[in-house]
Amino acid sequence: MEKLMKKAFYVVFALGLSLTACKRDNLSDLFDSEASEDDNNVSMVEEDNTMANDFVMSENIGGRVEEGGRTEGGRFLGSATTTFDPATQTITIDFGATNVQCADGRMRRGKILIKINEGRPNALPFSTTTTHENYFVNDNKVEGTRNQRTVGTLTNRTTTIAANRTVTFTDNRTATRTVNHVRTAVREGLTDWTYSTTGTANGTTRKGRTYNNTITSPLISKTTCQTQLFPVAGIISMSVNGFDTPFILDFGSGTCDKTFTITYNGRTKTITR
Repeated sequence: MEKLMKKAFYVVFALGLSLTACKRDNLSDLFDSEASEDDNNVSMVEEDNTMANDFVMSENIGGRVEEGGRTEGGRFLGSATTTFDPATQTITIDFGATNVQCADGRMRRGKILIKINEGRPNALPFSTTTTHENYFVNDNKVEGTRNQRTVGTLTNRTTTIAANRTVTFTDNRTATRTVNHVRTAVREGLTDWTYSTTGTANGTTRKGRTYNNTITSPLISKTTCQTQLFPVAGIISMSVNGFDTPFILDFGSGTCDKTFTITYNGRTKTITR
């Protein structure tokens, strides 16, 4: 099987932009730096899980031997070893017991564990459960479970994702997020991919503010954009506790950049991530 996903390390995206300020006249004042950090860290964790599962498929780790399956893969994010235990049907992505700087510049330690429940990476349907063992990203502890199931073909597939995540920050406060997404992946040419994601997410920031997100227009990302799969199109409607009307996140109409706009009560701010 081709190394389908090794071309880029991708970002799933900011589906829980947590706003923690009170209503004010200036839209910029609505954005709280700690809340933005919460969102980036929690969504970054889900990015890790997405990348890890796609890495397993691209490397065919745990696949049938007669179909090129492997018990060891390349180094995930340039740093972690990847091994498969046939007895437990578990893939271990191990960054080691001490922090290591990864290809994306973030520091990680601990393990990502991917249990195969059904199928094989190159024999769909393929389902997995992802958990963690003493896993830290930038010294923030990661806990939770992700279940996903992929159907279709190796060039046109659909993945259903249900995940709950808790991140404990270095100040011992926590942020949580629950995600229910459906992501389609269509291969364009030999190595490039286009992704379309729909679904909902909700969570709580470490300041205790809750939010709910609904993707009202599918989020589109492309490996050809070379922007770590940041969405280039799509819209999210986000309801935040304490605000009367939703915030609208608009990722544009296809331009390869890492910007999006947020509109609230007729006022708009452009964000670059």
